[in-house]
Amino acid sequence: MGYLWNEDMRECQYAACDVLVLHETLNKDKAESLTSAVKELVVSKSWWDTVDYLASVIGNTLIHEGMLNVMDGWIKDDSIWVRRVAIICQNKRKTKTDAKRLFQYCKEHASDTEFFIAKAIGWSLRSYAYTDPDAVQRFVEETNGLQNLSKREALKNIVKKKIFKKKKNVKNSRKKKRIETCKSLKLMGHSETG
Repeated sequence: MGYLWNEDMRECQYAACDVLVLHETLNKDKAESLTSAVKELVVSKSWWDTVDYLASVIGNTLIHEGMLNVMDGWIKDDSIWVRRVAIICQNKRKTKTDAKRLFQYCKEHASDTEFFIAKAIGWSLRSYAYTDPDAVQRFVEETNGLQNLSKREALKNIVKKKIFKKKKNVKNSRKKKRIETCKSLKLMGHSETG
């Protein structure tokens, strides 16, 4: 895999990521060594797309006890890419997301003006909003210094969902009124055919 990663062609890094995916749910000992290897890859050829792919590999190792603790060190790393992985590695965990940790990481870097960190915060919050939209909205409202990019990304689907729900409620209330009107016309002796 190291051979693929060290090649100049970007497709080789993608292939290396594909190989890693085959090994991501190994036992805890192997998951720990995989995590160390992934960190080396993250800092050696840092492109946002491969870093995000590697973050999903890390996310799948989080099933093992103590692996989230490793991310507590990564969130403090000097490399923006390592910090980005710590922030987004739970994106696919849904109800298994450690929300306390997610919000802590986002809060620690809320005022970070680095685009890839602000975007990661927004993305991770938006992913978690599918599970707990109220908690995400509360976090965004209560977190001082949170970058506008992070806020927009975090609330993107919550806002769409509320607009859709409002439109659906309006549509349903109109439908309900039409049905009630038809029922009352029937009671007054009017036929449906006129």
